[in-house]
Amino acid sequence: MRKRGFTLVELLVVIAIIALLMGILMPALARVRQLAFRMTCGTNLSGIGKAMLIYANDYEDELPRAGGRNATWGQLPANGYIAATRQLAYGTAADGSGGKASISSCFYLLVKYAEVTPKSFVCKGDSGTIEFKLADAGITGSTELIDLWDFGTPGANGTAYKSCSYSYHCPFGAYALTTSSEPGFAIAADRNPFL
Repeated sequence: MRKRGFTLVELLVVIAIIALLMGILMPALARVRQLAFRMTCGTNLSGIGKAMLIYANDYEDELPRAGGRNATWGQLPANGYIAATRQLAYGTAADGSGGKASISSCFYLLVKYAEVTPKSFVCKGDSGTIEFKLADAGITGSTELIDLWDFGTPGANGTAYKSCSYSYHCPFGAYALTTSSEPGFAIAADRNPFL
């Protein structure tokens, strides 16, 4: 009596069918994953937008804008993110005017004053962005997130750029957004190269 089993040809046919099915399903599963990431990113942006409105409600209808009155867009001083005062952080004058601030430092005001977590600024679909953590930035001791002025060190290679997946309509200059701006304007969106 002969035992019945799979022949080599039958086994290869089954393996080929499984490989073909995987080849068909993998792109579909990757698309579902990307859609889930987009949904999470959209939810994060919605939360950030609501936090900006809460911030504006608390600060005389001003959307988050780091620096002093009439501050300009620029890079914070090297250690500005860990400065003891707003004046030292942004290089403002004694009367609170001037100074330079980055878009990420404007977003960080939501962490500092509106209780938004740094995790909310990270989109999972953006592989180059990581959540800002004090330990990763080399900050130890009793320093807390609310003691800082930005997501870490400034510049293209700094942690501030790598800790925020989103961009913010430039809050500086003649065309800065306010709560009375056209309601159809986008306040924040996916990051652009000028963050």
